[in-house]
Amino acid sequence: YYYVSGRTEGSYFYEVRARDAQGQWSRSSNREIATVLPQSAVDEPALPSLISLSQNYPNPFNPTTTIALTVPEKSHVELSVYDITGARVATLINSDLQAGTYRVNFGGKDENGKAISSGVYFYRLKTADQTISRKMIFMK
Repeated sequence: YYYVSGRTEGSYFYEVRARDAQGQWSRSSNREIATVLPQSAVDEPALPSLISLSQNYPNPFNPTTTIALTVPEKSHVELSVYDITGARVATLINSDLQAGTYRVNFGGKDENGKAISSGVYFYRLKTADQTISRKMIFMK
């Protein structure tokens, strides 16, 4: 598919077709319409009033998973991974973050770069006002 940016406001029609390895084209899909609105008509999503921590994905994971978090205002944030004994395995974030949504990848390695064992782990997001934890599973 092709993505074209910078379109002016209005309605645009598009069709979807596929070409196989022999160069043969498929029938086109039903004609669809897309409407481009002026920039001022698009509302920006509001940030939540509290921090949020999403479930990692994929879960279970191997070798990498993504953790999404939202910070409503500038805050010192710590995002760490712990094993089931409560021992810290890795610190993914330990810094001041501006308000916004962040996605952090965890590659299944401890702070020394050693691969972790299969099992249940917890990741914890901590600020001055809140702490949120979630469970994830690493499978080799």
